[in-house]
Order: sequence, then C-alpha cells, then structure tokens
Amino acid sequence: MLLKSIQSLIVVASVAVAGFAGCADEPAAQNPNGKATGQGPCDTSAECAGDVCVAVIDTGHPPVYCSQSCATAGCPSGFFCDSQTFALIGLRYCRFGETQPSAPPAEPPRLPCKIDADCDNGQVCAESGGVRDCTLPCANEEQCTPPATGGFVFDFLTCKKDDKARSVCLPDAACYSNPLNCTKSPF
Repeated sequence: MLLKSIQSLIVVASVAVAGFAGCADEPAAQNPNGKATGQGPCDTSAECAGDVCVAVIDTGHPPVYCSQSCATAGCPSGFFCDSQTFALIGLRYCRFGETQPSAPPAEPPRLPCKIDADCDNGQVCAESGGVRDCTLPCANEEQCTPPATGGFVFDFLTCKKDDKARSVCLPDAACYSNPLNCTKSPF
C-alpha cells in the first residue's frame, strides 16, 4: 500500500517539476488583445490575454496554448488550476481538464519563449536541443532542486549549460527513464 502511494506521488510530482521553469504569476488579461485561455498556438506569453503560454502535451488537448494565472482568480469552465506542473517557480495556471492527470505528459512541460525579455523575474530564455523555454539561471545544482512535497524531493532538473553556454536549470534526461533515481524519500 505504501509503495503504491509513493508511486502515485511520484507520478504527480514528476509532472510538477518535469519541465523548464515558467513565468511568474500574473493577473489575467495582461494583454486584452491577445488570445484567450485555451486558444493557440502561441510562441510567447506576449501573444496571450492572460500573459501565459504553455506547452503541455495532454491527450486530447492542443499542445501549445494560451492560459492565465489562477493564483488570485479562478479558471474558465473546462480548465483547472494547476499548481504542480511549474511548482519550482510558483506558477499556478489554468490547464485543460477538470483535475490533475494521473500520468505525466508525453513530453516535459515548458513555457515557450524567443528571447530573454519574454521571461519574467530574472529567468532567461534558454535554448537546448533547438527548443527554447523560460527557466532559471543557476550557479549550482541546489538552485534547480524544488522544495520537498510531502517529505519527498523530486529533483527532475539539473544545472547545466544551454546552447548559449549559460548555466540554467534544464530537465535531467536520466529522470525520464527511471524517475525513482531522481526522487529522495524521507524514509
């Protein structure tokens, strides 16, 4: 029973930290002429009314779409407030569906960008393997480790050089083949 609970927690938490870090919480309707929550595709958050552009591969939903923060307000019908996917930087956004999926997305979640100015709060637009995302700069591994969740630490990011030779928090590929290797338990 404990093992099954731990496995369920690992799946949920792997979604929480699997992707690059995201943009900071902003109130909805930052760009009244932008695309509404759920519309897409988008290349940067500047294209979106809610100032959030997400790339989350969930079955049956668009892979890249505009969203909005749900830190201070609710989400439109057909969306739920996801506080786990980009937990490392505290982004809570409206995600398609009614509840958090039990399985992680097919690919690491990300917040697309083109240049550093597309990212908030000191984050940078890192490029790795031809993909650009807002993420945190880092000087050491600890800066890419999220806080513990229920006593567990799900360390799915690593501090390494992006394609521009900047040290940033990027997904640790070793974690996708065996998530248990990137999980620290209090037991």
